Amino acid sequence: MGKVVPDDKLDAFLSHLTNPNEFYRKTPLPALSASDPDYVGWGDYWLGGVWAPTAYMVLKGLSEYGKEDLARQLAKRIYENVAIVYEATGTFWENYAPDLISYGMPAKKDFCGWTALIPIAIYKEYIV
Repeated sequence: MGKVVPDDKLDAFLSHLTNPNEFYRKTPLPALSASDPDYVGWGDYWLGGVWAPTAYMVLKGLSEYGKEDLARQLAKRIYENVAIVYEATGTFWENYAPDLISYGMPAKKDFCGWTALIPIAIYKEYIV
């Protein structure tokens, strides 16, 4: 993997991930910043949904820059909220709502394709 953010701009770049008005939502790392006028807090696919592959990509990027504490913090919140939804519904979902502890609306259920990244890779690499 390559680093694309210059070191002198890294802190400002990463500040968006911890800003609750942008990407640090109830379930972090929505596909669109909450500050965007098109953002939808219940997901609405790419207008705010939290997607396992993009969340995993962000976590891996943080690891590449040595930001393991932030990666673990984000991973833990995502993992815990997905686990709550799984316990309530008995299935994994295609995406999750950033502002609710819920599956995204809309989202396909019984979706263990890329969503399996959360209970497998994210759990193994960032939780335990």
